[in-house]
Amino acid sequence: KQQKLSFIFAVSDQIKELPRMNARSAANLAQFTAALIVAKLVPFTVIKALDMGGKLNRNEALFLQMMLEQYFSSVEIEDAYQQFLVLYMKPQYQAMRASLAMYIMKHFQRYILKAKNLAPEKAEGLKRKAAAALNALNGTS
Repeated sequence: KQQKLSFIFAVSDQIKELPRMNARSAANLAQFTAALIVAKLVPFTVIKALDMGGKLNRNEALFLQMMLEQYFSSVEIEDAYQQFLVLYMKPQYQAMRASLAMYIMKHFQRYILKAKNLAPEKAEGLKRKAAAALNALNGTS
């Protein structure tokens, strides 16, 4: 348990360093973080280190976009719903929940529609999982 907590703090510390990272490091951190969340080695709340209340800088936006794409590409729809539902159920994550829901609605879904490199079936899967995440963030099924 102590090792898992240390690991969560280490990932959080790296997320806090995003403004000072180069784009390649931000992309690698996004893929790493998504893989950890999908494997349930760290909770989705690990991204609370990313201040989504303000304007995201370029690396933070890149991280969030790539992390969500990798996450939704790898996770089962029911697991996505359950992991996002935690953010709905715990009041201390209200601000993060609202910011994340806004980002998914405003930016992530627009990205899916515009992305030319996504196969139609992959884009459809990403849309379904993003919708499930939004439902969880809003407390609906």
